[in-house]
Amino acid sequence: GINAEYMGHFLSVYFFSNMKPVQIVFLLLAVVVTDGVVEGDRQLWGNIFAQETPEQIVYNLQLTEGPLWLASSHRLLFSEVPANRIHAWTEAGGAEVWLEPSGTDGPDREGLAEPGSNGLAHDPNCPTEGGCIFVCQHGAHRVARLELTSRKVTTVVDSYGGVRLNSPNDMAVHGDWILFTDPPYGLMLAGEVDGPQVNPRSLVGHRGVYAVRASVAAPAAATLLDASIGRPNGIAYSAATRRLYVSECCQGSYNASCLGGIARFHIFAATVTTASVAVRRVG
Repeated sequence: GINAEYMGHFLSVYFFSNMKPVQIVFLLLAVVVTDGVVEGDRQLWGNIFAQETPEQIVYNLQLTEGPLWLASSHRLLFSEVPANRIHAWTEAGGAEVWLEPSGTDGPDREGLAEPGSNGLAHDPNCPTEGGCIFVCQHGAHRVARLELTSRKVTTVVDSYGGVRLNSPNDMAVHGDWILFTDPPYGLMLAGEVDGPQVNPRSLVGHRGVYAVRASVAAPAAATLLDASIGRPNGIAYSAATRRLYVSECCQGSYNASCLGGIARFHIFAATVTTASVAVRRVG
C-alpha cells in the first residue's frame, strides 16, 4: 500500500523511533519520477536509511498491510491479511490480536487466500466519542467504519452501480471523501494465480479506483475514477499538489507496463471538492 510516509509491500513490522511524526515501515520502496512515471527503485534505500535504523518489532507474521498509528492511545494497528486479523502493538505490551475476524466472518471466507482486512485509515468525522477508523475488508467486499471502543462495524460502501465490489485494498481519506482501490486479491482462492482475465468471482467485472463520500448515509454510492490499472493497490492523495498516486502490484505480473519491476505508480491530477471528485491521468 501507499501511506503518507511510505510506499511498499511488507512482511515484517519495523519502527523508526526517532522520526516525528512516527513513521511505520514494512518493506520500504523508494521512488523516482521519470517522464511522469513513478517506479520502485531499491537502490535509493541507502538514502532513506542514512539517518535512521529500522527496528523490527513484530515477527513471524503472514502478509501484513495497513499500518495505522493511534496517537491518542500510543498504539499501532495493522492488518495480517491471510490470517483475517488486525493486530495492535504498544511499546510496553508488544503485539496482540486486536480484532478477529477483521475482513469477514461470512460463510464464503473458507478457502480464500486473503480474506482479512487490508488498508486502515483515520475517520476524521467519527460520530462516536471513542473514535473510529475506516477498514478495507477483502472478504466482506467493502469499506467499513469501525468504532474503536465498541468494535461495531458498519458499511460505508460495498457496491458500484448496485453490484458487489471485488475486495477494497487501500484508501486515502481527504475531508468527506475516501479514495480507494478495488483489485481482485480478496476473491482469490489459496494457490490461485491472478491473470489478465476477469476473476470469475468478480461481479463488478473490472479492477477499479473509486471515490465515496463517507459522511452520507451508509451504504454510500461509489464513483468510478479509473478502471485501466491491472492491479490497483496502494493509494495516496496530495492536497498540496492535487495529485492522486496509485501503485500497481507487478510481482509476477502479466501486465507489460510493469517492465518486470515490483511496482509501478500511476499519477492523476485530482480535483476534490465537497461535492465531487474528478481525476485526469498525467503519468
